[in-house]
Amino acid sequence: MAQKISKLPEVSFLAMTSGDYDLEVDVMCRDNDHLVQFINEISKFEGVYQTKTTLYFKVYKYAQPDLNLLK
Repeated sequence: MAQKISKLPEVSFLAMTSGDYDLEVDVMCRDNDHLVQFINEISKFEGVYQTKTTLYFKVYKYAQPDLNLLK
């Protein structure tokens, strides 16, 4: 499932998680109609039983982390 979702052009982040959901998927869509289209598309995938959508109203920072901090 993750491989199939990762190939979609809207996907910017994909991770296996613990908790209520198996995967977290961050996407970038043009507008709400595009987001609805994306959700409808992945909802048709076999194995997708539920989705949860959270919208960002304002992004305060968007950057790659400094990987040297992990050393």
